[in-house]
Amino acid sequence: MNKRAVVNFASGRYKKDQQRLKNQIIKVGFTGETLLWTDNVPTGSSVHASVPYQFKPYAFENALKLGFTTVIWMDAVIFPNKSFNRLIDIIESDGYLIFRNGWTTGEWCCDSALNPLGITRDESFTIPHAMACVMGF
Repeated sequence: MNKRAVVNFASGRYKKDQQRLKNQIIKVGFTGETLLWTDNVPTGSSVHASVPYQFKPYAFENALKLGFTTVIWMDAVIFPNKSFNRLIDIIESDGYLIFRNGWTTGEWCCDSALNPLGITRDESFTIPHAMACVMGF
């Protein structure tokens, strides 16, 4: 049996959105759990100002350490208005859910990041860029 969770971190102006997200998740019938971090980032993560968005992979890591087998991240501004069981099914059958956002990595990647990634500027324009507002593993 898969143990499912929706994870999210919010601070500042997004705290009210996080509460709305939690309410909507319940309203659409999600039967898993919600793991929400408010103001304090997930264990292991630096604060957003130091390492932007590092809290996202650490939210997944924290959920996995708690025994969850299917974890979906939703940004606080996401408004699920119907069941997202199909997304959960995709994660459980394929092992992941990542949406393309229509851009390439090259359009968003600074030159200083290319060498650590082991890619050239030209190669960066061949790699699809992922949308990270909803994703799952």
